[in-house]
Amino acid sequence: MDDSTVYLVNLGYLKVKTDALADERVAKFFPAIIEQLKKSPGAIRFAPFRRNREFWNLTVWTDAKSMQRFVASKAHQDAINYGDGANSFVEDFKFTDYHLRKAEMPKDWQELIDKSRQ
Repeated sequence: MDDSTVYLVNLGYLKVKTDALADERVAKFFPAIIEQLKKSPGAIRFAPFRRNREFWNLTVWTDAKSMQRFVASKAHQDAINYGDGANSFVEDFKFTDYHLRKAEMPKDWQELIDKSRQ
């Protein structure tokens, strides 16, 4: 990463419903989404993590078009359109974008999570 370049940092939050279908869906599609992120042009860094029914995915992109290509990818579309769509398993979600230079990237991603909750 270049020190002077401004990167798109996206913090995605997803809370799944408390039912077997939601757990099954996450287990089925999460690995494919991670694999797609690994090979997505413009994806510089990603850090997915989970706490109970809450999922966060922090991604760093070279630009918005790269992130939009990922969102339109088969792996991502399969996950959100499976069955009755995202409404069938999502209780809550939020996406927050930041435009940061390398030096502005937090050392601890929890800082962005806390900031997004304000």
